[in-house]
Amino acid sequence: DERLVSVLVGNSCEEASLIAHKLCERFYSRKRLGSAVFFPHATEDTDLSCKHIVSTIAREVAALHPAFAEAIADVLASSPGLACSSDHFDRQFEDLLVHPLQSLTMVGPVLIVIDGLDRCSDPLRFEEALGASHILGKIPRNVRFLMTYNSESQLLN
Repeated sequence: DERLVSVLVGNSCEEASLIAHKLCERFYSRKRLGSAVFFPHATEDTDLSCKHIVSTIAREVAALHPAFAEAIADVLASSPGLACSSDHFDRQFEDLLVHPLQSLTMVGPVLIVIDGLDRCSDPLRFEEALGASHILGKIPRNVRFLMTYNSESQLLN
């Protein structure tokens, strides 16, 4: 759904990252930045995985609103291993992010930025979870995802 998910493609990593950073600053100044995850540009010696991206986003959005923090705490109380589980990424995405987002009663847009998703080792897992039709229908209309990619990324082909 183009109203919920935007993709920013830059000719270089820095170009898209700069725009994402400026948007983060603007949303942060208005207390509307839900989360900002920036994957580093140099990845030669690092295995960057998306396995902790959902718990990172959930933790950052929890700081934005107490109802969201309570919803996440309830989920983790019943399934404590879910926050660091890489085996059940779809369930992690739905239980730690989508369901608690439904308790977010803020008026106005909330932005979640993932910069350089193409630089992590398993970006398709996140894209598939976010793009699943049963997930998109549950994300509140005021929550927006922005993902940036390098124009040379294999994911865009």
